[in-house]
Amino acid sequence: TEVHAFTNVSPRQQHRIWKLWHETSEVKPTREGPETGGRPRNFTSDDVVFLQGSIDRTCDTYLDELQEALGATCGAEASHATIWQTLRRSGYRMKKV
Repeated sequence: TEVHAFTNVSPRQQHRIWKLWHETSEVKPTREGPETGGRPRNFTSDDVVFLQGSIDRTCDTYLDELQEALGATCGAEASHATIWQTLRRSGYRMKKV
């Protein structure tokens, strides 16, 4: 359809939007906020900033060292996997040696 060509919105999604507008006279997301779904994050933004700062200061830090420092400094407890996922989400990658 013409709308799809300009907006890249599928015909099915167009129908859903049209139906919502007819039923409620407004079109807005059903959920609000930057993270609209999924499980809540384990870390606060301060915890993430602490991890990023720790890596930026000494890039060869091990996950268990980060885990201990995070617990001692921020009072947050998390597994190695959670710390690694948070760093990956922040754009950090593991260097192969």
